[in-house]
Amino acid sequence: MKPREIKTGNYVRSIDRALYIIQFLNQENGVTANYMSMATQIPRPTTFRILETLRGLAFVRKDESGRYWLEPEITSLSAGFLEDKQLIDCFNDLLNDLSGEIPWPLSISTRKGNSMVIRASTDLDSSEAASRKLTAGWAMPGLLNSAAGIIYTAFCDEETRRQILSSIGQDPVSPTLNSLDPEALAQTLEKMQKKGFAFAEHNITWNWADRTSALAVPIFSEGFLFGALSLRFFRERTSDDDVLKRCLSKMRRTSTSIGLLLRKMGAD
Repeated sequence: MKPREIKTGNYVRSIDRALYIIQFLNQENGVTANYMSMATQIPRPTTFRILETLRGLAFVRKDESGRYWLEPEITSLSAGFLEDKQLIDCFNDLLNDLSGEIPWPLSISTRKGNSMVIRASTDLDSSEAASRKLTAGWAMPGLLNSAAGIIYTAFCDEETRRQILSSIGQDPVSPTLNSLDPEALAQTLEKMQKKGFAFAEHNITWNWADRTSALAVPIFSEGFLFGALSLRFFRERTSDDDVLKRCLSKMRRTSTSIGLLLRKMGAD
């Protein structure tokens, strides 16, 4: 997130700054107070006090290296998340079951505007996770910037896809797709839809990527495209083919289980 200019007028600056810090952590989870102060241009003493206040309220935690991470309690600030708590707990249970068979970090994400937002993940519990942990609430800008967003775009309805592709010049795009012209991109998405999965390479210049790639499959419930199930892996340690062979059928099985869960909870 870019530093924003603090407004003048009849408002409470401390609340403005606290909310901005929460928004910042949602985009760059797991950073130090110094880094956040420089990025947001909020004085370090103020940044530290806000972070420690949020920690005392259980909205963030601080690890041994001094990095701050959002905690699940933060979702209580978002409209609709309280009623979803049982659903998120079930998502976590399904991911934890799958992580017994797949060593790499897993996540469930849904679309919000031009981003895929993580609803549940195993990053904090996976020994194969990158240094930057992607936890619940983290948003990836650009739907063609991640395997989850790419597979979502491949399976969404034609009108939604046209809207997504029309904004391709404004949002970041994964190196997997950024060299394709519009016609080739459309053909690639069609192929991904037929295959039922998508790979995406993460840009090594991103401070969270750590030379990772991802595999994603869509999540459907009664014909409705809910989101995507993804795993991330270090591409220098294993190949796409190996990941596909070891994980695709297991991910599809869990995707089906998620769809059944959504149907059941919707009926309840």
